[in-house]
Amino acid sequence: MLKVNHLAGFGAKRAQSPSTRVLGLHFDGSNGATSTTDIHGHTCTFYGSAQISTTQSKFGGSSLKPAAGPSNYVGVAASSDFVLSGDFTIRFWLFTSDVTAEPLSMGGTNNWEFYFNGSGYPMLYSNGASLGTGSATINSGAWKHIEIGRSGTALKVFADGVSILSITTSATFGNNANELCIGDYFAHSGTNGVDGYIDDLEIFNGSCLNTANFTPPTAAFS
Repeated sequence: MLKVNHLAGFGAKRAQSPSTRVLGLHFDGSNGATSTTDIHGHTCTFYGSAQISTTQSKFGGSSLKPAAGPSNYVGVAASSDFVLSGDFTIRFWLFTSDVTAEPLSMGGTNNWEFYFNGSGYPMLYSNGASLGTGSATINSGAWKHIEIGRSGTALKVFADGVSILSITTSATFGNNANELCIGDYFAHSGTNGVDGYIDDLEIFNGSCLNTANFTPPTAAFS
């Protein structure tokens, strides 16, 4: 589907992504739709009240709208593609004013979570232990580009291209037996469902796209 780039003009696309990309979700579709297509073929299942929404979008006229509360999310079928043991990048756009949102998580062995600490500061958890808390809030009620990347053992979290968390870890993130949860905590309890919107989500297994501050994409990925 043709993407509309609201910043750079109709139909603009950014450069082709590296071959290490294993997930690419534009969340294109009609308002209220409950299906989406991963350009790499992974099956995505909508649960609860999660749906495609045209109320907000960064690119393309629509985005994913999970919902506040548990069990309103998109699950991406389990795959070895999501076992992140070396260099990797996870990047997406997020629009929320939620202070307890959990945009991404995976349960089971090597479980991990990217979520807000109750005050809008992002935290990264691995196997139930905190790896660190970001230095800035990202729940501004406007579109924010979020990127989590690791090169070697150096892992950084960026918000709008600026590093807000830098840690050292060799931990493996994820497994090939549990689904990737987009928009909710993997245990589907509490108040961690994202009350907001997610757009243009990509995962790269095998490459870290940025190790220093950068300019966020100005067009949808191709």
